[in-house]
Amino acid sequence: MSWLSTNVEKPTFTNLQIQTSTSTLPIPIVWGSTKLSGNIVYYSNFQTNSGSVGKGGLFSTNTTQTYSADLMIALSEGVISGINTIWRDQSVYSLSQLGLTLYNGTTPQSTWGYLETSNPTEALAYQGTAYVCAPNYQLGSDASIGNHNFEVVGILSGSGANGVDADPAQVIYVARQSG
Repeated sequence: MSWLSTNVEKPTFTNLQIQTSTSTLPIPIVWGSTKLSGNIVYYSNFQTNSGSVGKGGLFSTNTTQTYSADLMIALSEGVISGINTIWRDQSVYSLSQLGLTLYNGTTPQSTWGYLETSNPTEALAYQGTAYVCAPNYQLGSDASIGNHNFEVVGILSGSGANGVDADPAQVIYVARQSG
């Protein structure tokens, strides 16, 4: 045993650790603004990225492992106006800080360009479904997506008396017109 060695062995992950991905989970319709967690509808291209930390020479360097994957998270059915805030575990982020792209659920809706190029047989447009996606989404050192919650600005947002929610009378009117 060497008293100069500072190597710490970390486990090597061989697959993505997912918080939730359910094929039968209903997709909500967002009226007004609300906070919700999404459902992972696509992940692929799980990768291990190695780096080193420490000094060279007499002292050993530590090798660090981080992980990434291509990822899509479905948020809601129908067109949304945007996302105000994203919570990943205990921290607050914006779309750009996490490297996420928003597809707002229009019909028709274009396919995710990255997926269309990298894996065209799996490139679906998800018509009428709002979702976020990212190539090489950073999973950190534990290969976990983490717990994500999104503040979604949905249909008729701001039309209610408080300026945030949807006016219930308008919700009923719009729902009856489209039903």
